[in-house]
Amino acid sequence: MTHNQDITAEAQAFWGPGGSIATAMPGFEARPQQVRMAGAIQQAFANRRHLVVEAGTGVGKSFAYLVPVIQQLCATGQKAVVSTFTITLQEQLANKDVPFLKSCLPQSFEAVLAKGRGNYLCKRRLDFAYRMQQSLFGPASHELDAIRQWAATT
Repeated sequence: MTHNQDITAEAQAFWGPGGSIATAMPGFEARPQQVRMAGAIQQAFANRRHLVVEAGTGVGKSFAYLVPVIQQLCATGQKAVVSTFTITLQEQLANKDVPFLKSCLPQSFEAVLAKGRGNYLCKRRLDFAYRMQQSLFGPASHELDAIRQWAATT
């Protein structure tokens, strides 16, 4: 059996009826596309290759990429960034999928959520707005004072 077949067999065993996810999630049924995707990701790591995967709705992509990434990082001590297009998917990963995988994977790992730059206050722009406050908002405006105080403590 080749190394690639070993990885695929490992993926099959993990995703199968007696695997970690199925044991932790009653009613879970791995889809063949999900198992193939997870196996392809494991193979890409093993062969130090890039991989692009396109998969439709309902394949179970989140688990299919999270599990091999977590396994690889635990085995190597490396770190990874998982980037999403939507905040909704980001929150699903952070609040549902990752905590579930922490409870059922044998590896111990940490994950943090780093939201995109559009979710952070730009201090340079805040300072500029504060300096221009009177011309922007009029002499009675003090909203930026509250924002500056908040920004100093968060």
